[in-house]
Amino acid sequence: DAAQVDPQLIPAGDEVTEGQIIGSVMVVKTAIELLAPAAGVIESLDVAATQNFAKGAVLARLQPR
Repeated sequence: DAAQVDPQLIPAGDEVTEGQIIGSVMVVKTAIELLAPAAGVIESLDVAATQNFAKGAVLARLQPR
């Protein structure tokens, strides 16, 4: 099953705190929030907003602080 990234994903370069909502994905018409696993800076977004992705895909990379 494919899922889609919501266009409101936090941009690369932004600093986040542990547990902060950094975006959401749509899976079978259900929005699932993405939480930062640690405090740090979003290094890159590996899936563009509204792009479909498969299970196990890396959506973003975080440089922990």
